[in-house]
Amino acid sequence: AARLARAALALAGAKEPGQDCGLARNRYFAGRLLGAQDFQLEQDYVRERLRRHNRALHGAGIVDGLQVSVGPESGGGEQVVVQPGFALDPYGEEIAVRCEVSISLPGTGHQLFVMLSYAERLTQPMPASDDEPVQFTRVEETFALHVEETSKPSGIALARLIRTSAGWTIDEAFLLPRIRAHHE
Repeated sequence: AARLARAALALAGAKEPGQDCGLARNRYFAGRLLGAQDFQLEQDYVRERLRRHNRALHGAGIVDGLQVSVGPESGGGEQVVVQPGFALDPYGEEIAVRCEVSISLPGTGHQLFVMLSYAERLTQPMPASDDEPVQFTRVEETFALHVEETSKPSGIALARLIRTSAGWTIDEAFLLPRIRAHHE
């Protein structure tokens, strides 16, 4: 029986060309001891399948909302305001903006892109044990909003701004990367 078990393990370890290119998931069975890396693998597997689905079937762009406007800032200057909405980034990550957000605009420059990108933030710190440092127990999926002189391929360009003598204005000729929702 031990020889048969060794042969089965050797076969399971043998790799065919290209076999490392697939996704790996846990295989559960009675008596299996699970550790932190097993739970991480489970999350990584599900998340990568969703990202792959989003990239292959939908692409990257604005799904809904995310309208951009330029207005005065309370302390002087100008700000760009983005309305709530939903987008998919080039990696297939979902970006949900749940409330209106704004960011200050510089007083100089000729052209800017309003960029939205996926971000994660560690939250809910808690001691791991008496001898261990504090660990964060949650990962919040969020977003980053910023203005750049060039459009970055890692994010979604929500608008192109042009500076005129009157201040920043939205370039209406800029084509937004949109994804058509199936309910439209």
